[in-house]
Amino acid sequence: MNANTFSTTLQRDDQEISIEVEYSYSKAYPGSRDRYGCPEEPDEPADVEIIRAIDDDGKEIELSDSEISTLSEEAMEDANQQIESAEEDAAEARYEDRRLFAND
Repeated sequence: MNANTFSTTLQRDDQEISIEVEYSYSKAYPGSRDRYGCPEEPDEPADVEIIRAIDDDGKEIELSDSEISTLSEEAMEDANQQIESAEEDAAEARYEDRRLFAND
């Protein structure tokens, strides 16, 4: 499980509140398969859990169930963007390694 943060805003009582959201992310894992490829255990989907939300004053704020749901969706998007960026960086590094090795 990885702990991450992102910044966003909440709409409360006709006010927009800037917050920093801390969340944990668990990546998806395929369930086990037998030698014929038939599932023996179900796949584990990716999951996020909102740990806390901090306002601009550094105070932790209480979140409603609907806010947690909305922030969980944003957290999943943030986690997917981070994963995509890391995969692109890794692919670029592999390309550079091959290019440098081929020029030696």
